[in-house]
Amino acid sequence: MITLNQTSGDNNETIWVLKINTATPIYLSTRDLSLNEGGIVYDGQVLNYGNYLTDLSFDSSIKESGGTGAVTSFGFSISRHVSNAGLSSFFDEFYPATSGVYLSAVMVQIGICWVGASADTDITWLFAGRVISYDYEQRRLNVTVFQESEITNKEIPYYSVQKEFNNGVSYFENAPEESYGKTIPIVYGNLSTTDNWGASLCVPCVYVDNTTLALIAASHYVNVAPSVALSYINEIKSYLEMTSSQDSASNTYAGCVFSLQTTGDQVYGKLFIKLGIPNSFVSTAKNVIDAPDTTNYLELDDTDRLDLSPIGIVRNSKISALSSTPASDIGFHFVASSDGAGNRDIKFTRYNLAINEESTVNQIFTVGTAIVDNVQYFGTSTDAKNDANIPWTIEEVCSQRYRVQNIDPNAGDLVRIYYGYIVLDNIKLQNVVSEYKVATVRSNVKIVGDEGTDYVIR
Repeated sequence: MITLNQTSGDNNETIWVLKINTATPIYLSTRDLSLNEGGIVYDGQVLNYGNYLTDLSFDSSIKESGGTGAVTSFGFSISRHVSNAGLSSFFDEFYPATSGVYLSAVMVQIGICWVGASADTDITWLFAGRVISYDYEQRRLNVTVFQESEITNKEIPYYSVQKEFNNGVSYFENAPEESYGKTIPIVYGNLSTTDNWGASLCVPCVYVDNTTLALIAASHYVNVAPSVALSYINEIKSYLEMTSSQDSASNTYAGCVFSLQTTGDQVYGKLFIKLGIPNSFVSTAKNVIDAPDTTNYLELDDTDRLDLSPIGIVRNSKISALSSTPASDIGFHFVASSDGAGNRDIKFTRYNLAINEESTVNQIFTVGTAIVDNVQYFGTSTDAKNDANIPWTIEEVCSQRYRVQNIDPNAGDLVRIYYGYIVLDNIKLQNVVSEYKVATVRSNVKIVGDEGTDYVIR
């Protein structure tokens, strides 16, 4: 049983009060009410009197902790022609109007007091909830509020992509048809990384605009806005990073959207390709090497070599044109060290199986006890290439074998190889819309007000 904060007067007349917690709170009631604490005035000339805010009902169901439970909701209407400073502009007061106040997910409190109330403490607050939807009629604004969940108590509104009503969060006119109805993500967790490899580090986005190639990452503000979008390439189990000179992020309390372009600028990609082990001549194998692990390694003796090739082949339909300059836009890497007993010399080269030709261009590196990433660039070289044309194709890069050899003259002077990989930078992408609709974004993000909530967007 609720005990009211105020003793009723002789006439026993009640006043319903409503507080909308926008940046500048809006105070409404079913009768003018002035409180002496801070000069707060509850405006009694605004609410639609066809609804006195007394119709509180369990009429909505949502999933809570694996089950379905009823959640209290209420609705109220605001009359169009009012003099209240926070409501007088009506259509132009709230988003989607230019500079309009965001009403979605705003906290609303409802309470009751008696005629004669003079202080905030006289109000008995009965209900707290968040705006889940609102719409305009010709003469009034209708607002629906769901009760704050006592179980989760999280500020995480849920929305689906739609084009029926511009609520400032989920409304997208230029989304592909298959995107409508898809749920906009809510981001939470506790994860932060700069790794380029792991699929588990990314959160799915929804493709929402064919004009700007926009992806929505969250229906709420995130702590750090994304700066690159990624798409998973299944053939090589890696992510393609996508950027352009016009890409941008919009990060507000209405959501986090990353757009790849504004006026048709070229979209470029960066791709990391893991190297596997099709053939090797090694004296000692300790476990299996796999990027980016530096715990396991293979050891090469003074005459040993290791041949690695990409774990899959990507077709040109996804990667249209590799960069032709500079040479550093295409390179293969071996992460290596000596066995802990001094420096060792290793040689990098390539071998083309398709034309049975080894590259005459090689590079010598000296590795010591520290684990070092060594790279040979070949973006402008036609050596061991299928033809003499630059740029390289993605098929040519993937059909090469990448060779590292221990050339130290002393038997027993071992080299440790931890993993190898290829980096392709400044790739010109085509068919971004059709090929990369299922995309992800990465960075360190946090739901505002939710401690320790991070996920990966970069």
